[in-house]
Amino acid sequence: MAENPSTASLVWHRNDPSATELRIQTASVDDLVEAGEFGYPKFVKIDVEGAEGCVLQGMRRTIAATRPVLFVECSEAGREPAWRLLGELNYRCQSAITGKLVTTFEQYRHSDFLWLPAPVK
Repeated sequence: MAENPSTASLVWHRNDPSATELRIQTASVDDLVEAGEFGYPKFVKIDVEGAEGCVLQGMRRTIAATRPVLFVECSEAGREPAWRLLGELNYRCQSAITGKLVTTFEQYRHSDFLWLPAPVK
């Protein structure tokens, strides 16, 4: 965590000597859902400052089983793993700002995006 706590990140301050490291216990959404501690989500908002890939991987089984709508803030560090994983799970991406479909990785840059389950054929 840097001096300004609103800029806390697992990624951005890794090499900043003035940053303070905090260790926090975490649990995956998959484990919590499977243990009955969480119900199946219909909508998930993810704003985790570069850890999008980690969060999505920790809820991969839940996403595959329940197909929730995902609102994801895309950062450079989490961009590629999120794009790959959600593509594998047959999701389509659209800009939360313009509503336009995002069909290429190059269009998937720092902004907010809706990931919607593709219709079953």
